Amino acid sequence: PDPILRQPCSKVDTFDRDLARFADDLVETMHRERGIGLAAPQVGDSRCVIVALQMEDTEHTDAEPIVLVNHAAAAALQIGLEDRRGVRRATGAQVRLFAGELQQLRELKQSGGYLSQQAPLAHFGLGEYDAAERLQVRWRDGTQTELTQPLPAGYHYRLIRQ
Repeated sequence: PDPILRQPCSKVDTFDRDLARFADDLVETMHRERGIGLAAPQVGDSRCVIVALQMEDTEHTDAEPIVLVNHAAAAALQIGLEDRRGVRRATGAQVRLFAGELQQLRELKQSGGYLSQQAPLAHFGLGEYDAAERLQVRWRDGTQTELTQPLPAGYHYRLIRQ
């Protein structure tokens, strides 16, 4: 894949004429390719802009497009776990992140509701911080792993317990 797809997008400060034309071009491309949504990085632009159809259902193909713009591309990171000693996808593990005064806890699970499933990832928004200072993992069997080196925002980290 294009490297731009793996980078954090850049925030949009103002919605000016140039951005309006760009959004119109995204909508035109989305329609031409018979899509239901398109993000700027998919066409090689790093701005946080997405166009999508407001659809009631998949049969409603003449839906009105909407433009979504992120004016505050906040720092964030993701943690993926793999447990080669226990439950491979690390379901039930707890991940605690520390960044300055910020402390967050996530528990990995695979279900989100009736007939749904979610990727076993812990997503952390860092707000004003550009990195996590440390990370603690409490595995399902009660043992703990701690990472004490900084983890810069904008990346997906994978931790594997052997």
